[in-house]
Amino acid sequence: MNLAMLICVYFIAYNSMKQKEIYPLNEQQTEEVISISQDQLDDTDKKRIVSDEKLVELKAKLNTLMQEEEPYLNSDLNLINLSDLLDSSPHILSYVINKGFHVNFPQFVNTYRVEKAKTLLKDPKTSKTLSILGIAYESGFNSKTVFNTTFKKITGTTPSEFKKKAS
Repeated sequence: MNLAMLICVYFIAYNSMKQKEIYPLNEQQTEEVISISQDQLDDTDKKRIVSDEKLVELKAKLNTLMQEEEPYLNSDLNLINLSDLLDSSPHILSYVINKGFHVNFPQFVNTYRVEKAKTLLKDPKTSKTLSILGIAYESGFNSKTVFNTTFKKITGTTPSEFKKKAS
């Protein structure tokens, strides 16, 4: 049994060493392998949807839209709705959020929602009239669980702890 396993291992190792793609035999084959690797590196540039200048422009436009019109307060906000507001395609908007802000769409929107919730929690009038759940709804969240989890993930404290510290 051991002898059969040893022969099998040597057979696999020998055939692996003979593969031209892994161990080219001459310099021309080595050049071809290197050029294939370079082509794969160039593909990352092909995945670029918009230029860097356009990316910066769209980031600024998106930030302005989020701050002025506050579309994140709508709990039904999705990528398509936001792309319509930005006069862009959902594909380009997704690229801008992923590459420009280094987060995905829900994380991007929830960051704005948490900032709004922090503002509401700090405001004495709102803080007294609305419960934590009310503040969650006013911030665009549609679930207390998601609100609490997201708030703690972003700020490091729960909404209740934040409210106590703010007052």
